Amino acid sequence: MTTALYRGMEWTMRFAYVQLLWIIFTIAGLGIFGVFPATVCMYTVMRKWLRGESEAPILETFKKTWRSEWKKANLIGLFFLLAGFVLYFYLRFAISLEGIAGMALYLFLAMALFIYGITFLFVFPAYVHFQSGVRRAVKLALIFALSYPFHSVSMFAAVAGFYFLAGVLPALMPFLSFSLLGFSIMGTANLAFIRAMEKADIA
Repeated sequence: MTTALYRGMEWTMRFAYVQLLWIIFTIAGLGIFGVFPATVCMYTVMRKWLRGESEAPILETFKKTWRSEWKKANLIGLFFLLAGFVLYFYLRFAISLEGIAGMALYLFLAMALFIYGITFLFVFPAYVHFQSGVRRAVKLALIFALSYPFHSVSMFAAVAGFYFLAGVLPALMPFLSFSLLGFSIMGTANLAFIRAMEKADIA
């Protein structure tokens, strides 16, 4: 019992530390230019944990990843921000239309927005796991989002759980929320990556 309690406290502190670093590195990039590289740093640490490297130096991993991946992480993030803005703009336009054409356009854009959402959840884990370029990361994210619907739904469930936790226990938000959400998403994506590699779906 004592050992289990100690391990639980140890991992709680690790998640809290990762979240603190995620916040610091996000602020260091002035928010918009920091959140995506900080997220890549966080996923890099968590990928190490999932691979059994629980003693990997967290701060050093953050600093090394930040320096090497800042540009690519922002390219991915800004691409998805722009794509999301365009989809939202046309979705609002479709809502204003009347008739069958308007309804058809709305349904098409709603589906596109859904695919966009699950692709976005996959893109940074795919980028970290496969250590790929920007284009390949987006391509792989789309493939996994469409090929592994159970994992995609599980990611959405994790996001829903995040918002539920934010409403029920808002005091935890500054300490554990984003790191726990990130670990859930990275862990789910990692399961999909393992299945794909086992089936030789991804070269």
